[in-house]
Amino acid sequence: MPKLKRTPPPSQSTSTTQVQRASSIPNFATPPNESEFINIQQRSKRTCSELSPAGPSSPTSELDDFKEEIRSMLNKWNKNQESALQNFMSKITQELTELRAQNEELQNIRTDIEESARLINANYEDIRTRMGRLESERSEQRKHIDQLEKQIQDMHANHRSAVIELRNIAPKDKENEGDLADIVLGVCGSLAVQEQVNRGYQLLKRKAEALRYRGRQVASELASTQAILGHTLREAYITLAAVKFTNGESNALVLENIGQAQIRVQRVPENISGVSTVQLQAVEEDGVGDSFRYAGLGAGGHRTGEAKKAFREAVRILVKFASLRNTCLLLDEAIRTTLRKVNGIEKVIMPKLRNTENYIMTEMDEREREEFHRLKMVKAKKVKTRARLLLRQSSSGFGAGEAQDEAGDESCTKLPTRLQSLECLTGILTCNSTLSMTTESGDFKPICYPHNWDDDDLLF
Repeated sequence: MPKLKRTPPPSQSTSTTQVQRASSIPNFATPPNESEFINIQQRSKRTCSELSPAGPSSPTSELDDFKEEIRSMLNKWNKNQESALQNFMSKITQELTELRAQNEELQNIRTDIEESARLINANYEDIRTRMGRLESERSEQRKHIDQLEKQIQDMHANHRSAVIELRNIAPKDKENEGDLADIVLGVCGSLAVQEQVNRGYQLLKRKAEALRYRGRQVASELASTQAILGHTLREAYITLAAVKFTNGESNALVLENIGQAQIRVQRVPENISGVSTVQLQAVEEDGVGDSFRYAGLGAGGHRTGEAKKAFREAVRILVKFASLRNTCLLLDEAIRTTLRKVNGIEKVIMPKLRNTENYIMTEMDEREREEFHRLKMVKAKKVKTRARLLLRQSSSGFGAGEAQDEAGDESCTKLPTRLQSLECLTGILTCNSTLSMTTESGDFKPICYPHNWDDDDLLF
């Protein structure tokens, strides 16, 4: 028989307490009434500190306090960190804003610097271009100045060559510019032959140089034209041989059908430094038609056209060659004639005129020397006469007062002493022995210089 267990007896308490057979987790922390489970065996269990109710001095309450303290500390630290982080972020944001502003300012400054550099570069290029232009203008102006200086020097030289100096011409009383002009015109009329010869010589020489220059040009052009003519004729005859090979002989047909020439030679007069020449030009007639326009229509038309074109070009070059040849011959003859004239003037006429001029100048110098010698002799004779007169007066015993009376109104004139008169007389007496020596040596200085030497004595 199974073992039976009696129900506990009802409690004496008046409260109706329901025994909870099954409860939730929060009810585990409520301690059951021991009187209700007095007959039930209790098992020892480890209490949960988290779910157990906190007593006044239980470890759970201390742990909760510690947790709260830790939580408050963490919250406080979190708030401090958030405030510090917020301050730091605001500071960083402010600094970044300042850096952004500084960066924008630096970018603006950089842009301004780039603009300034670009402007400076443009100004530098402009200044460099202007400097180059100024240097080129300065070099051109320097060349122009050099040319002007050279022209001025040439003008001075030409002006100096036009200066005339006339010597050994006796002066006239109250001479004016008209008298001098008449003298110059008379001398120029006498020397006009020499001037005309010199001018003609220079003109002929320049003409010969111009003809030589033109002759060299014509000769060079003639040589090149001759080479072109040979090549053109060779090509023309080759095309003619090809036409004859294709169409056969056609000379008789051409001679029968041609009635008027298509190319005529025109004469154009030309003057080269005074030499009249004729220039030949090939001119095509407008009203004359081509008799052989349709030649070679059956066969060989292209070769026939090439032959016509080649011979037409050969005719033009041949006319030009004939014109250059004629001009070259005329210029050669003119150059020879001009050179003969230049050589005749330079070797025959100009030496004769130069010898005549030298003879005239020599005669004029000789007359000048004779005139000067005559004046010296007259002066010496006058001085000798005066010295003899003074010696005669001093030897006769006349006083100073009597000498002044004979002199007339010359009251302030002093007479030479006896010693000075003797010295002057000694020089005059020795003058005759030295006159021949001075004449032969060409020295025309006065031999004796008396005390009263005066230039007015020359106007006797």
